[in-house]
Order: sequence, then structure tokens, then C-alpha cells
Amino acid sequence: NILLIVVDDLGYSDLQCYGNVLVETPNIDRLASQGVRFTNSYASCTVCSPTRASLMTGKNPVVVNITDWIPGNQFLEGPKPYEKFIVPPINHELPLEEFTLAEIMSEAGYKTASIGKWHLGGEGYLPTDQGFDLNVAGYSKGSPPSYYYPYTRESRDDIITPLELMGDSLYLTDRLTNEAIRFMAEKREEPFFLYLPFYNVHTPLEGRPDLLKKYETKLEAHQGDTILRNPHFLAMTEAVDENVGRMMLFLKEAGLEENTLVVFTSDNGGLLLRGEPDNRFIRASWNHPLREGKGTLYEGGLRIPAIVRWTGHIEADRLSEEIIISTDLYPTLAEVAGVSIDHKIEGTSLLPHLMHSEPIDRETLYWHYPHYHLGMPGGVIREGEYKLIEYFEDGALELYNLVEDPGEAHNLASLFPEKASELLQKLQSWREKNNAQMPTPNPAYNPDLNP
Repeated sequence: NILLIVVDDLGYSDLQCYGNVLVETPNIDRLASQGVRFTNSYASCTVCSPTRASLMTGKNPVVVNITDWIPGNQFLEGPKPYEKFIVPPINHELPLEEFTLAEIMSEAGYKTASIGKWHLGGEGYLPTDQGFDLNVAGYSKGSPPSYYYPYTRESRDDIITPLELMGDSLYLTDRLTNEAIRFMAEKREEPFFLYLPFYNVHTPLEGRPDLLKKYETKLEAHQGDTILRNPHFLAMTEAVDENVGRMMLFLKEAGLEENTLVVFTSDNGGLLLRGEPDNRFIRASWNHPLREGKGTLYEGGLRIPAIVRWTGHIEADRLSEEIIISTDLYPTLAEVAGVSIDHKIEGTSLLPHLMHSEPIDRETLYWHYPHYHLGMPGGVIREGEYKLIEYFEDGALELYNLVEDPGEAHNLASLFPEKASELLQKLQSWREKNNAQMPTPNPAYNPDLNP
């Protein structure tokens, strides 16, 4: 069996096992101690939809032309006058011709379910249109109107579908876990693939009331850096942990622990700040020691937690510094299921590394984000210890040695111009080879209007 848990917007240091001293995540910490915890794990993009497309296809977001969250800021609001570029159009649905992870698993005889966030298209492009037998709570939107029952909000007219209201008052994360456990219990005699993309810890930041009270009290007594911490966010994180614990307990009691591969990860770096005065929308994640967060091309936007456990098959309590990325899960899970991939993908199977500690045979990772978010349009290449960021508006280059400077405090581009030029050429060649769409000039551009 395969259980793939993806936590929305969970930052690199948002778990205790990754260094967070405020949040309590004993169940996820235990999961890490029972398997492999990665310290150089990357999301395929700095925002959600592209990474989810990569998980489903094993391809770079450029290849499926989903390079921004769906539908994207400029699609909704148009280009702002101080934005130099009009961003390229993207697919608003994962193309049906893509051979998804769910379709691979179905071919191998697995029962499949997607329970939680989808954000890869609406009607006609839902999980059940992409190979899943069951879809619970996955629809076109990227966040729920509310985590509180009945999961609606006056300012939004959408309803999480299909999510049958049960007449209880469960917190959304608890409810999704109930559905996940029900699915695993019903399919326990057959191989199953459960994709569980929690909506937590994405906005709206709404902690479960009992956990919210706990962290409000804890922050009052804590003497560290708490002014930027959010009790709602911490409560939402512990709610995930609690529900991971519930699922691990089910697997153990059902006798499925040794026959279930568990993957726990995120879709992008943690959200650092919001502009609203409402205290539910102040700074949330804690990406220390990494720079910035979601929506930027720095490590805080791209590096994410990743834990893999397969009791009896993978050595426990391992720490891996191998560089991995979201696309790797597609070939990894396919290999676990015994399925050969005969079409082109970008991912590399992690199974030899997980099972035998073999090094991962890959030199270079690429990102392409020609959109405005909390950062500017640009591209990234990481090769070995070096990372280069290219910004499209002014051609600015930033070069970092991530081994010596994981916080990206020292731009080395002027000190090592040859290395910067070498990486830039590789990045630009990769874009050309993959027909990466670039932004075009904004005819209404006026930098004087930038607030």
C-alpha cells in the first residue's frame, strides 16, 4: 500500500524534527525516526498547483504548462501598472492526456483515492477524471472557504465538493482523516494508493479551537521570537500531526504497517507574511535558517520537509542530505508498485537510495517561475552546492553556495562571474529545450506607480 500525505504550505522548519521549538509534532517526529528524513528536499515550484501537477505526472511544471497557481494573480486581476511584464498563460487544468500517478496505480491493481486538496481543474478534470476511484473534497479551488463546519464563508460562494456534510461539526482536517481511515479500512484486503493532500496549513489560518487556546497560552509564556508567530498556524500544524498519528495507529492496529509505504511532504515553502490586519493573516511559517518563503525563488520558497517510512524495508532513523524534488515521487511510487515507465519524465526513482543508501544520479535541478507573487519572475538552477537565480525584469543574477550559505546571505555572482555565466547558460538552454514560456512586455508599465 502507498500513503502519500502532502501538507499545503508547510515550510521547511515548521516541524519539531526540522528544528521548530514552538510547535508540537510528536507523531510526525516519530514517523521521521522510523524512516528517512531529507534535508535537501525541494518542491517543483514555489506555489502549489505546479508542484501538484509534478506529483501527478513526474514532469517539470514547464512541460505541462502549469507554472503558477491556478488561475494566477494576473488572470484574476490583470497586470498591475508597476509590473514590467505580462505573464504567460497557463493551463487551468491538468491535461487529460497526462498519464497520472493514479492511472499508474490503477493499472497495477491498486484501489485509489484522493482525499483533500486537488487544485488541478474543476468539472471534467477532477481526480475521478484523472484515474482516482474516489475523490473527497477535491475541487478547482486551492483553499477551503473555512476549516470550521460547514466549511463555508460569507465572502465566498464556493462549496467544497464533493464533500457530503455529515451533520457533525468536525474540523476539516479531522474530517478528511476520518475519510482516509474509512477508505483504508474498506480496502485493507487489496493494495491501495491513498493521496491525502491536506488543506492545512493554507490560509484562511483557522486553528481548531482547543489547539488554538493551547498555543495562545504558550506564546504568552514563550520568551523567544514570538511576535511573528501565529497561534492559528501553530494549531493548524499540530492538527495535522495529530491526524497523522491517528492514521499511523490505524495502520499498526490493522496489521498494515509493514506493507504500507508512507510519504510525508509539502507542496512549496512556508508562507511568511500577509498584509491583512486580521491576526489570522499575520506571518505564519518559520523557514529558519532559509531565506524568504512561498512565492519567492529563495530556499524558503522551494525547500520543503520530506519523510519516507516503510517499516521493515527502509532503515529507520536515517538523515539524508541527497537532493530530491517532487517529480521524484512519481517514478519512486511506480517502482514500488512494480510498474515500468515507458514515457519521458523528469523524476528519478528514490528507491535505490531509500533501500540501499545508493547516491541519487542527478547533477542539476531547474525551476521556471515567470510570474509575480511575493517575488519577481525568474528562473533557478541548482547544480551541486551552487544555486543561481536569474530575475527576468532586469537580468539580475544571484549566485549562492548553499552548503556554506543555506540562508543565501552572500551573493557570489560578482566574485565568481564564470560560475554564474556557466549556470546561466545551462538554465537558458534548458528553457529553450523545453519551450518554457516567457513573460512579455507590459505596454502600460509605469514604475512610478509602484506603491
